[in-house]
Amino acid sequence: MRLLTLITLIALLVVGCSQETYAPTSKSPPITEEPVQQPSNTSEVVPETPTLVLPTDTLTPTVETIVDTLTPPTSVCVLPSAHPPLEETFYEDYPRAILDFINAGATPEELAEVLISRGMTLEKQQLPVIPADLTADGLDEVIVTIVNPEVYPQGHMLIYNCQEGSFMLAHIEPSDAAVYAPQVIRIVDMNADGQNELIISKSSRGAHTSFADIQILSWTGIFFKSKLQGSTKDLPSPEANLTNYDQDEIYELEVVGHGVQSVGAGPQRDIIRLWEYDRDTGYWVLTSEILAASDWRVHVLHDADATMRRGEYLIASLLYQQVMEADSLMDWMDHLLERANLSAYAYFKRVVATAFLGDLEGATALYGQMSLELEDTSQYIFVEMTLAFLEGFAVDGQEGGCAAAHEFAALNEEAILMPLGSAVFGYSNPDYAPEDICP
Repeated sequence: MRLLTLITLIALLVVGCSQETYAPTSKSPPITEEPVQQPSNTSEVVPETPTLVLPTDTLTPTVETIVDTLTPPTSVCVLPSAHPPLEETFYEDYPRAILDFINAGATPEELAEVLISRGMTLEKQQLPVIPADLTADGLDEVIVTIVNPEVYPQGHMLIYNCQEGSFMLAHIEPSDAAVYAPQVIRIVDMNADGQNELIISKSSRGAHTSFADIQILSWTGIFFKSKLQGSTKDLPSPEANLTNYDQDEIYELEVVGHGVQSVGAGPQRDIIRLWEYDRDTGYWVLTSEILAASDWRVHVLHDADATMRRGEYLIASLLYQQVMEADSLMDWMDHLLERANLSAYAYFKRVVATAFLGDLEGATALYGQMSLELEDTSQYIFVEMTLAFLEGFAVDGQEGGCAAAHEFAALNEEAILMPLGSAVFGYSNPDYAPEDICP
């Protein structure tokens, strides 16, 4: 009976379908990392404190490793001198108390010592106070991170700059509830305009994973403003890099999300986002987001589906074949069952891709081979969906084939869709709806 159906189907396909041509589309090259100097802390890390991973070839963060090009100030705003101690006051009044303290002649080093002694810094933080010129006037600003001990780790970053021989409070950067006080990642002239940018991070930690809100603060001549469009807050376990791929002295910001640190999330892959400087707007704008290569079978399947949706049917077919045949790919929990289900779906998609390429004879032959290989298995339902697709394709081309496959999947969600989604592969991997399976 199946042989008769197959012969009838061949006749329908040959008579009733028109061929389509395929134009290959080149794929964008992956982003590669460029090593850059960054601060690192080799001290013991408190588990509760999220850290932003930074590549480094230095051992301990110092002003010299955080400030990219350390240029001594041409003059001093307030000369060091004898001064009263830092006033002990309510947390909300510390920005004013610190201002009075440094205007009275206290050095940044003295201020840092006092804040550490009063428990107003993040645990293991070695640089709560950093002097650096952010306004290109030859005078150092004083950048201070303070933590409210009553609601640790919340806090503020304060920037004091020099105006007419004394400091003034130029910027207050708060952290939200349950978010760590802002920390300095790097100070560097990112756009080659002769003025340093201040790259900061406000970190938070969920049950298993840390996140970071990274910002690029720049002096406008009147105030400090964030010049990063978009957000990094949704990238789990982030790693930040400043890159200069084209060697034009203008830095890009690359942030890699390394995934949720939970078994329930399932197999994961890195997400890489790149922000590049836009000379017209003066902002760093998001120019690319890519998924890193993965050795998980389900991720290769996702790549194949994405390639299929872009109309790159030949490349997609090769990826589906890799899902079926590559022994080196990893499976999640149940190796045999997962591979069998993903391979059956990939078999179906190879038939779809072959039909979309206009090779109707090849698509039908592949269906026949699939039918024989999956006979008497629990994956035979994918064969039945493939037949539904081909029958619809014979009547109304791509639209008819996909409509038939969508309808079949909707009637058999538990057998067709559930083995492909988060119920098997964890909540970091997408669920499939009927319309996702074709094209």
